[in-house]
Amino acid sequence: MSLALRTVVVFAGVLASVVPATIVAAQTNPYERVEAPSPPAHLNDGRWGELIQVRVGPSGNITSRQITSCSIINNLLNYRENSSGREMKTRLINAAIFLVLYLAFLAWYDGWGMDPFTAEEVDTLASKVEAQGTNPEQLKNFRRLLKDDDGEEFFMLNLNRYEYAENEVQQGVPVAYQNYGQAVIQMMLKNAGHPVYSGEISDYLVGGGIKEEGWHEIILVRYRSRQDFVNMVTSDEYLKAAKLRYVSIEYAEVIPTRANLNLVTPRFVILALLVLIALATDSLIRRARKVMR
Repeated sequence: MSLALRTVVVFAGVLASVVPATIVAAQTNPYERVEAPSPPAHLNDGRWGELIQVRVGPSGNITSRQITSCSIINNLLNYRENSSGREMKTRLINAAIFLVLYLAFLAWYDGWGMDPFTAEEVDTLASKVEAQGTNPEQLKNFRRLLKDDDGEEFFMLNLNRYEYAENEVQQGVPVAYQNYGQAVIQMMLKNAGHPVYSGEISDYLVGGGIKEEGWHEIILVRYRSRQDFVNMVTSDEYLKAAKLRYVSIEYAEVIPTRANLNLVTPRFVILALLVLIALATDSLIRRARKVMR
């Protein structure tokens, strides 16, 4: 089961437990005890019973209405019942709106409906990359990346060793790579891609790769799918920005990975935010009803 599907199942479980409880709470006692006003002392000696109400209309017509204690109480109870029903309906609509918003976010963030690459698409894209002058080893890795596509999100691990211009400080991230990163982030965000982590490597505990020189930075990037990644890196917009990367990278390792456990995801942040807003609006709805009583 994919992470997106597990998130939907969890959210549906929470909603299934909260909404019925809200409905039950709203239906438990739709009536409310109220103190009925006393009739005027000169009518029926100030006691409830059969009363005759006489009114003079705007045109001078006189109208009369027979009022009994039962009709007044029934009107009061019907008002309370209808008011409670309207409140419950409003609260359910409020919950449904935020549920739809979250599902819409998941559909965009997880790319619902996106299919893996077909064999024909793999050949077409590989030919396009080969025409850009990619060496055989990189082309082989690129084909493997496409063939392993399952339509799910993946993460790209970047290990960078930078090359600095002669007139800039020989540490940190080069200006050219910073400009490259700003351009690429805008491309990624359009398709729900984003950096997850970026940090410097200070030392090694085990191993070391190019230990004598070391890595300058490690970057972990999330992509919605391999299709999004490939569409980005083969676009004219990216190829223009990639020139800044080439002049600022001395050596790099780029490793695609899948997440078996991922707790650093905006899915939970957006879910928590929408739940808090939904609870706040639900509270406002209940307060508004109390004020209108």
